[in-house]
Amino acid sequence: MAKEIGKLGSILALLDMEAWERLRLFLQSPWFNRSVAVRQLMEQYADALSASNPLGDEEVVFAVIFPGHSYDPIKIKNLRAALQRKVEDFLSHEAYSNDTGLHGMLLLRQLNVLNESHYFPKYHEKVLESITTQPIEEERKQLNLFQVMEEWEGAQIRLSDRSQGAGEVSAYHHAWAFFQLQTVKFLVRQANLGAIDGPSGDLRQAEMILSMVSMNHEAAPALRLYYQLLAVFRQPADPTIFEAFRQLLQATVAHVAKADASDIYTGAINHCIRRINMGEAAFAPIMLDLYQQMDTYDLMLHNGRIPAPQFKNMVGLALRFRAFDWAQIVIDRYGKLLDQDPHRNAEAFNQGMLHFAQGNFEAAERCFYRVLQAFDDVFFGLDARSYLLRIHYETGNWTGLESLAESFKMYLKRNKRIPKTHRESYLHTAKFFAKLARLADWNRKGLQKLRRVVERTPFAATSKQWLLQKIDARLQTS
Repeated sequence: MAKEIGKLGSILALLDMEAWERLRLFLQSPWFNRSVAVRQLMEQYADALSASNPLGDEEVVFAVIFPGHSYDPIKIKNLRAALQRKVEDFLSHEAYSNDTGLHGMLLLRQLNVLNESHYFPKYHEKVLESITTQPIEEERKQLNLFQVMEEWEGAQIRLSDRSQGAGEVSAYHHAWAFFQLQTVKFLVRQANLGAIDGPSGDLRQAEMILSMVSMNHEAAPALRLYYQLLAVFRQPADPTIFEAFRQLLQATVAHVAKADASDIYTGAINHCIRRINMGEAAFAPIMLDLYQQMDTYDLMLHNGRIPAPQFKNMVGLALRFRAFDWAQIVIDRYGKLLDQDPHRNAEAFNQGMLHFAQGNFEAAERCFYRVLQAFDDVFFGLDARSYLLRIHYETGNWTGLESLAESFKMYLKRNKRIPKTHRESYLHTAKFFAKLARLADWNRKGLQKLRRVVERTPFAATSKQWLLQKIDARLQTS
């Protein structure tokens, strides 16, 4: 008989020692393989390959595997085919091992149903991790539901004579937890987008889904957090729900995967932004606290970068509450890691705002002029000029203020890229700064008139607030 290793032997020859050990574990599992003969044939191949020899005569191999039986070439051929199928199954597991989503669903149907996690501790850990990290798209939701229910039906049959403890580690338990998490996560994202951009979908399905979610203290921390965040979005005006969410977040965030923790914090911050925009200023310090927690847990970066608006929000909040040390930490830590900011305008601009808030006007002026040298976002150029107007006022550089105000107005009129509403807003800013610079302190009537005009004119809120403060200060001393 032929002594060549053949196709099966060639495949097995590709495995290293660690892979051989995993293959042995695979074939020892009664869930993956119930044939002792297949395992014995695998060992025959292992001995031959370790000795760099071809497989022995088929009659000899047959006699080792089936002692006392007459040689049957069909039987040994079928056995070899069976082993090849098992090896291909094993290689499929190996191929999917880096894809937690596909690999997880595959293993969830096979591992733990017979309480066999000890055969694949490494894979088992990956599957459990994928439950909290694998994202879900809307079009996959129904597919995952089908997969879970299919597994449930099979698990009910297999678990009919098993203990409750074994059932809790069944494939159904893990797959259903996975589905609950991803579905609640999907609903949170829909609610979040709807609140930002307007309703984008019918969230009545949330009632059905939430009625299926088994929420208790034993549920995965990520599931409980997403569930509570969804309650915040669905009842945004109830402060007790948001406070319960914050307490749960502080207690469990350390046990949640980074991707989910970042997602959850972002949702909480968006909720704060909405409440602030509705006039609830009490959410501003809460928002600052959430940002500081994200920084503590290293959740700011996405693929090594940070969005410029988020960076600006963090620095702006820190300055508002005079958390100057943390503002400098944010600038130093993230200023070089901003998305779409090749000239590092955001870093220079926010550093300028920090210097300005600290009263270091000379350093602030250098930062804002650095922005004007090369800016990719037109609004950085507009806001840098607005701050330079304030610096000239604070330092008593009236000539520089009037000159900048005039050149600012010319720039606004000539630049067609600036939207009309923004152009008018910044034109008002430049005009009012120039008027305030021309008014003497003794001209109380003129100051009062300017205040009335500024107060009723719609333009940039930060510049408007600053101008009113300066006018009021001069009225008190005049």
